[in-house]
Amino acid sequence: MKGLYKVEMHTVHGSRRGVIYACDGKMMGGNSHLAFVGTYREHAGGEVSLDISTLRHRDDADC
Repeated sequence: MKGLYKVEMHTVHGSRRGVIYACDGKMMGGNSHLAFVGTYREHAGGEVSLDISTLRHRDDADC
């Protein structure tokens, strides 16, 4: 799972894209408006579960 990933997230407020770096069960990344921080866990059978939080670092009406 270690690596740099392009991500796309969908919410009721719209879609956002960014990047996340994953290593040793932890993830961090972001885009021009948000920081993404979280953890992941690999399960038997190839399933992966994620817990991600976002932190706005740029106040912009368009985001």
